[in-house]
Amino acid sequence: MWTTAMRSSFGRSGSATSLCRSSGSLVGNTTGRVNSRAVRGATWFMVRPPGRYVAGMDCYTCRTEARFDTLPPRERVDADVHWRVVHAFDSRLPGWLVLVPRRHVTSIAELTDAEAASLGTWQVRLSRALTAVTGCVKTYVMQYAEQAGFAHVHFHVVPRLADIPPDHRGPRAFAYLHAPPDERVPEATMDALAIELRGHLATESTP
Repeated sequence: MWTTAMRSSFGRSGSATSLCRSSGSLVGNTTGRVNSRAVRGATWFMVRPPGRYVAGMDCYTCRTEARFDTLPPRERVDADVHWRVVHAFDSRLPGWLVLVPRRHVTSIAELTDAEAASLGTWQVRLSRALTAVTGCVKTYVMQYAEQAGFAHVHFHVVPRLADIPPDHRGPRAFAYLHAPPDERVPEATMDALAIELRGHLATESTP
């Protein structure tokens, strides 16, 4: 779990660098690099659904899914045959997760009964994992899929830390998203968080 000092270092600005470089066994204390032994010791859920990606499709999620076997930890925090969990690539906030169907779906109404049945369980399990790993007081769960190239259904599962300023709470939490490259959570930190979350999910019983 993040220490009080780590959480407080996040501050109002939303800068993740100092917080991310303070993590324990998975990230170096000063380098922000992933602990290679922890990476090698992690086990990954490699279930892959039948081919569902159409070449040339203007869908970021499907293009990423087509590379599942070679994705870094941040792009496959966990997965089953229906859903894949990723860390938002353009977030200032460490732990901003996105839950995506592994086939192309643009409306919740298009989900199969099997996909729908596991959706709620995933949201609860991810919320528990984020609480354990980040120390957040609760999570936000949101789904819009309105941005061009991102019409693929996706659920944001966002940790709400105790010290998030009031003007960044609720829907205003999206101020942490779409950050310029130099303000985003470092990739090494996203990978480290992914590994820690994955470890928690692997040991947790299903609700």
